[in-house]
Amino acid sequence: MIAGEGLETILSVGTALPAASLAACLTANHLAAFEPPAHVRRLFVALDNDEAGARALGLLRERLSPRGLQIAPLTPRANDFNDDLRAHGLPALRDALARQLDHATFERLSAASREKRPTFA
Repeated sequence: MIAGEGLETILSVGTALPAASLAACLTANHLAAFEPPAHVRRLFVALDNDEAGARALGLLRERLSPRGLQIAPLTPRANDFNDDLRAHGLPALRDALARQLDHATFERLSAASREKRPTFA
């Protein structure tokens, strides 16, 4: 599962990783208080590249790590992943996320992007 602060951030990550379960928390405070579903064992956090994002990550780790959840940050090049997508395009965003995920996870979360998608007239 991937949780992030803003809706645009999470939609951008979801564009690059279409098989991922996503949660947009809308603010850094809400991200820090995010409660993942009980079955989640690893939570990726799509951070905004600022102090509020770093603080939210720290609070999530402090609260969820003792329960056995692995908390892993995903960090954009710019302020957020939507800025990265708009500035550098989808292939560059996928490449940046691939460098931050292990190979098997990236392949699983990006699998739907390689499947033939239906076209609509």
